[in-house]
Order: sequence, then structure tokens, then C-alpha cells
Amino acid sequence: MPRLIFEHHSDALRTRRSCVLERLPGDHFTATEPIWIEVVGLSISEPVVWDGFLFALLLRLMQVGTKVRIDGAISRQALRNAIELQDVWSLWCPDRYRRVALEPASVVDVCPDSGKPIICAFSGGVDGMFSLLRHGLGSLGEASLRVRSALMVHGFDVPLSQTRSFDLLVRRCGPLFSQIGIPLHVARTNLRSSSRQHWGHSFGAQLAGCLHQFGSVFSGGIIGSSEPYDDQFFPWGSNPITDRLLSGDDFDIFHDGAGFSRTSKLECLKDDETVLRTLKVCWAGPHPEENCGICEKCVRTRLNLLAVGVSNPPCFSGTFTLDMIGKICISHPLHYNELLSIFNYSCRHGIKAQWLDVLGARLARYRRNIRIRRFGAGLRRCVEETNSIRRVRRWLKRKFQGLHPST
Repeated sequence: MPRLIFEHHSDALRTRRSCVLERLPGDHFTATEPIWIEVVGLSISEPVVWDGFLFALLLRLMQVGTKVRIDGAISRQALRNAIELQDVWSLWCPDRYRRVALEPASVVDVCPDSGKPIICAFSGGVDGMFSLLRHGLGSLGEASLRVRSALMVHGFDVPLSQTRSFDLLVRRCGPLFSQIGIPLHVARTNLRSSSRQHWGHSFGAQLAGCLHQFGSVFSGGIIGSSEPYDDQFFPWGSNPITDRLLSGDDFDIFHDGAGFSRTSKLECLKDDETVLRTLKVCWAGPHPEENCGICEKCVRTRLNLLAVGVSNPPCFSGTFTLDMIGKICISHPLHYNELLSIFNYSCRHGIKAQWLDVLGARLARYRRNIRIRRFGAGLRRCVEETNSIRRVRRWLKRKFQGLHPST
């Protein structure tokens, strides 16, 4: 039976908590190296419960056995939510994840302190920026969450080895935090690089695990929504279903902003020059502290901004050109959905522009390529499954009859 073992160390300069997934005799998996989360510049007492590490490593646990021993206390709500999360992921990805029995050393009931404020996850991107300003500035009035701090994680978008790039990114965001009067906390972790989890599936849980480390100071953490309610994509690591299940007794995770598309969020942010200068969305460029301006994410964000009337914002160096749209790499259905959302938003708002025509043509080319690939895959299956030429001909006839010139 695999076993989770925890350690806590704290001094005046940092708090470091670690976890080892230990391989016991007879286990058929490779044990992980110590997984650690370090809160920089803050001394925090040892946690009453270890909910954060449970959530951060849950998908790994669902791959290593049928039962896992946890050498630490877990809150009752966290245990219930971890069971529910297993139900979700084992249905979404049954070939990758299976339910495991969790056996904590103890299950405790922790009384939440509603008087503590909220901390907001922040990377410099659109989603975290929107949620930080929405609640930090009290845009929802009495319904606003009491955001009094933000958290940036070193080890996710910026690799741990690139210390200088991360420091430059923090410096880039400094004017924004000075403007709104909210401090920025920093955490470092090897979760992404060492926990052996699918990043697209686990990034929300890993981020929640980092937020949980602040449970003695804050009552909850905000994760900005990736997609709006009317355009969800599953399976995906952050969404309205699973994010809320990353909560424990005394620390809630809030999935925020799903009532807005990415373009709609930028509509709300576009008039703030500091936001436009701070915005950092790029993860593919050679310098993690800045936007390369030409990768898929950068070009897509340029299009988001064009749709709300902002051309060549200061967060990007270089001038936008139409050929960037033609060259955009749509390597994932989520990228297509995002680009289609920009196209539909622009059409609804009566935008007439050459860039929109080029975007429409790029989306049409993607759809044609997908149909061709699906047709080829279907033809291969038909040939492999039958040696009858007559059956192959019938299959081809059905397919061609189903095609319409307008599609």
C-alpha cells in the first residue's frame, strides 16, 4: 500500500512543507522524490490538516494503487471532496485514473474562520487579473470576496531553474499591485516538474494545493475561470465542477469568472493602462517573464484585445500583422474553441475588419483538416475490419452522400 508522509519546516524567511509518496514492499510503482511547496518570506505554523497536498497529488494517487495510507490528518470535507473528485476523473478518463481508498491517520472537523480574508491565484494572465481586480476592488459590492492578497507560484509557468526570469516577472507586476494596494505572496514548488501528473488535468489541483498552504492566514483562495459556463471543455484541470471540490473544512476554493468569456473579461479591463502593460500570457516564448508576441497564446490574446478595440497594447512588443493569424498553430480543440469564441463575439458586436475575415478563413481551414483526418481514420478502420471491397464501397458512398458543399 503506498503511503503519503509529510514534513513541515519554518523559519523567519520561509515555510517549507514536503510530502513523499513512499513505495512499500509489494507496490508496483516508482516512488516519487519529495514534493515540496515553499512559501517565501512568511513563517507559518504547522498545519492542522494536510488537505492541500492530498488534492495536489490526488491524480497521482489514482494511478498507483487501490489503497493509499495518509500519515497525517485530513479534514472531513476534504475527504468527502476527494472521493467525489475521484468519481469525476475516473469517469472522464477511465483508462488513466481509477478510484483509490484513502486511509488518513485521522479525519478531523475543523471550524472555519469566516473573518479571515481571501487570497487570489495570479500569474499575470487574463483570468487571474480579472478575478483579482473584480474582488480586490470590490466591483461586486457586498457580494465581493474579501481579497487581501495574491499568490504567484514559481515552478508552474516559469521553471524553477529560471530564478532571474521569475524575479523579472514579479517586478513586471509590481506597478499593478502598488496601484490596487494589495500585496503579492510568492510560493515555490516542484509539483509540476516532479509529481508525474498530466499537467492539463492536474494544474487546477496543484494550484489549489499551493493556495491551501495559506490556510492559517486566509479562509479561501480564488482560481480564475479558464472557460465560460456556455463553452466548457472536459476533461480539463480547472473548471466549475472540480475546482470547488478542492475545498476543505476551513479553506474554500472559489472558481471565479465563468460568467465571462476571455474576451468579455478584457472588455472589463481594457481601460486600465497598468493592466495592459502588466498582462503576461505567454508560456511558449524563450523569456518566461515577457510575451513573445507570436505564439498561439499571444496571437490569440491580441485577437481578444482587437475584438474589444485595443490594437498593439504595450504588453506586446512588435506590431500585429495579419499573417500571424494564418500561421497560428491550433494544436488542441480548446484553442479552436477560444478562437471561435473571439470570432462569434466580434460578429455579435458588429465588428467589420480584415483581421476577422482572416480569422474566419483560418477557422474554416482547421475544420476542413479535421474532417479530412476523421475521414482517413474511418477509412483505415473500415479497411482493417473487413476484407470486402463491396463493404468499403458502401461505406464510402454513405460518407460522400453525407457531405454538403457548404460544409
